[in-house]
Amino acid sequence: MTEPPAHDAPAEAELGALLFALVERMRATFFARLSAEQLTPPQFVMLGLLDEPRPMSALCHDLYCDASNVTGMADRLSERGLLERRLDPKDRRVRLLALTPKGRRVRARLEREMVPDLPGLAALGDDDRRQLSRLLAAVLREPTASEP
Repeated sequence: MTEPPAHDAPAEAELGALLFALVERMRATFFARLSAEQLTPPQFVMLGLLDEPRPMSALCHDLYCDASNVTGMADRLSERGLLERRLDPKDRRVRLLALTPKGRRVRARLEREMVPDLPGLAALGDDDRRQLSRLLAAVLREPTASEP
């Protein structure tokens, strides 16, 4: 039986501290950008789930929330002209939520501007960014305990 690779505890502690600092910086940037757009994180996630019109019930499942929460978010986003309700052409009893052109523009702008707004990332050159992307992708390939 082979032994697991030995890990350098001080190096792992430093890596952990750096990852937590990065997550905190990303969180602060994320919340600042959403606040500037007058969006909540769940509203932003909802916009991200609407590549195609979707039934509200599917959004409840994907957002892990009650139908009343999805209805409230949909109401607020609809009032701002970011999404609209449509009848499902296959089943007129079902309401679909769909992004409006304005909703697509807002979502695309946030997605495009979120990473460049991250302090410190602009200092990295193209090669460093590519290497960071490869390393993060390698880390994320390993599923967590809650993932299938």
